[in-house]
Amino acid sequence: MKHTSNLHYRSTACVRSMACVRPRSGSLIIESVVAIALLATALVALGKLAASSAAISRIADQRLAATLSGENVIEQLKDVTFDDLSRESSVIANAIQKSCGYEINVATDQFLVGDRDATHILVTVRPSTNVLIQLHDWRIKQTNPGAPEAEAPAGEAPAAEVGDE
Repeated sequence: MKHTSNLHYRSTACVRSMACVRPRSGSLIIESVVAIALLATALVALGKLAASSAAISRIADQRLAATLSGENVIEQLKDVTFDDLSRESSVIANAIQKSCGYEINVATDQFLVGDRDATHILVTVRPSTNVLIQLHDWRIKQTNPGAPEAEAPAGEAPAAEVGDE
C-alpha cells in the first residue's frame, strides 16, 4: 500500500502543478503579431536596399555612358588638324549629342608651351542634373613647318618633351 500512496502523491502533485499554471490563451497571438512586425520591418529594409541599389546602378550606368560619349568626342578630335580644333569641336560634340541624348559641351583654350601653340580641350558631358563628367585633352602644335603635326595624347606630354631636363 505504501507503493500505491506514493503513486497517488505523484499524480496529485502533477495535477496540482498543472492546475497552478494558467493556460496560455493570448500569448500565441501576441507572439505572432511580434513576429509579423519583425518580418515586415525586415522586408521594408530589404525593399529600401533594393531601391537604393537600383538608383546607384542607374547613376553608374549614366556616368559610364557619359564618359564613353566624352571619350568619343576626344577620339574624333584626334583626326582634326590643330588649326581646326576650335571650329570642329562643336560640330563633333553636336553630332554625338544627337546620338546619345546627353548635353555635351566642348571648350578650347589656347596657350603656349615654350614657343609652340597648344590647346586645352575640355569636354563636359551632363547626362542628368546630378551627374557631370569632365574630360581633358591637350594638343601641342609642331613648330617645324615641314614635319607632320605632333599632338600630345590625352594627359601626356609630347614625345619631344619627355626626358628633357
